[in-house]
Amino acid sequence: MDEVIGYKKEIGLFKKHNQGYYTFELEGNEILVFEEIKKSVLKEFNLLANEYTNSKFEITYKEIISDLDDDEFIIYKIEHLKLIK
Repeated sequence: MDEVIGYKKEIGLFKKHNQGYYTFELEGNEILVFEEIKKSVLKEFNLLANEYTNSKFEITYKEIISDLDDDEFIIYKIEHLKLIK
C-alpha cells in the first residue's frame, strides 16, 4: 500500500524528460528525478517538448512510499508547476 509522506516545494530548472522521468536541477545543483506527474500539469506545460528545457519553475511535489513486493522505495510526483520568469 502506498503512503504519502508529505508535500514539498522547491525551485529548479527543468533539464529533460526521458523514458517517463522528469529531471530537474534544484538550487544547490541537486538533481531530482520525478517518476510521476499530474496530467493537468502536462496540459499546462508540455514537458515532452524541448520548449521548457532550462526553464525555472517552482515545483510542488509529494513523496510517496511504495511498498510493492515488500521493497520500500520513494516515488516523487509533481503536483503543480509555476513558471518563474
